[in-house]
Amino acid sequence: MTRKKLTAQQQKDKVAKMRATKAANRAKAMEAIGYVAPKKIRKKRAPMSPEQKVLAVARLAKARAARGITGDANVHEDVKALPDDHPLCTANVKAWLKKNKAELASIRGYKESKEYKERVHWQNLDTYVSNLSTYLRTGVWLDCRWGEQGENSMGVKVLTKAYEADGTIKRTKGYWYDDIGIAEESSIQGEIYETE
Repeated sequence: MTRKKLTAQQQKDKVAKMRATKAANRAKAMEAIGYVAPKKIRKKRAPMSPEQKVLAVARLAKARAARGITGDANVHEDVKALPDDHPLCTANVKAWLKKNKAELASIRGYKESKEYKERVHWQNLDTYVSNLSTYLRTGVWLDCRWGEQGENSMGVKVLTKAYEADGTIKRTKGYWYDDIGIAEESSIQGEIYETE
């Protein structure tokens, strides 16, 4: 015996009927045991006049100012202190975070995909979103990349130099040194920079 295929409208009607039957049966069962649902009593608010709204807004602004809370309450002081033209300023990172969270929500099916590349893409994006949130909260950048899509690489700044036995500074290609800037060659590969 073959079943007749239902149209979309017939399917919706069938589901609605099933839900109605289930609700009616539940109501009968609750009535049979003597259950009466408590009624919520809500006091109706009187609508505020425009003058009252203005006064309420002013009171809230005064209270917020007294508490010292701004829109960046959860942002670390070091991140807040960065100028607006800095690549990792609060506004830029919040914009990247918002965009990447939206993208992460749109590809949530990739999380348990059978395709390896889709799973890796989701994991990378999830980690990047987590690292952006951590940076705003703690001021510590955990990722090796930065930007809206993570398209830029972070560099390494050498704070304490290491020295060879003969007194020359050890250099690593791509690292930033305060005396020469970015090292173009590594001293390990034979290119040794002169000390000043």
